[in-house]
Amino acid sequence: MFKWEILLVIPNFLAGLAEKCGAEEKTIEKIRNANTARHVQDIVVENKVKGFFDEVCLQVYKQMRSHSEEKVPIDVILFDFDGKILGRHPA
Repeated sequence: MFKWEILLVIPNFLAGLAEKCGAEEKTIEKIRNANTARHVQDIVVENKVKGFFDEVCLQVYKQMRSHSEEKVPIDVILFDFDGKILGRHPA
């Protein structure tokens, strides 16, 4: 069974990362109300939220290292829809 609460957690999580990266409150609110990951990307790029994509990669890295019991080396690379690298961890 799908939990609709997940749809609320993801934008809030991403908004929290934007806040951590020093985004302005209006940008954080736009991210919180975004409907898609592409929309979040557009907001972040338009508002020049420095370090956001690297922070996303760091959070993915932490989760994957935990799930692998830190037994597997992991590199996380985030691409846009055109194949351009947006962020990575480790950098």
